[in-house]
Amino acid sequence: MIKQIAITALLLTATPTNADTLSIERSVITRHVSGPSWISHDNNLYAIEYVKGDWGINASKFNNTYYNDSNTVGMSYNLYRTDYFEFDILAGMVSGYEE
Repeated sequence: MIKQIAITALLLTATPTNADTLSIERSVITRHVSGPSWISHDNNLYAIEYVKGDWGINASKFNNTYYNDSNTVGMSYNLYRTDYFEFDILAGMVSGYEE
């Protein structure tokens, strides 16, 4: 069940071209900069994203801060792109959090 809507602005990702792309991603290291000592720092993220032009759709599965399994689904729109990075706005839904 979807418990929360997440909107993330200005997500920085690496995409060198404007071509259609399919990305499969895996987290390596995650770290919270503050918070209680019991929170999870290993989110075990798996994600997939398909981008066509400036629009993208994405989904992910991860273990959230509270050690619950979470899933996301969303859409992205590119705001700015160079040869080395891009800024996207993302809107979607996430499960696995209490209200």
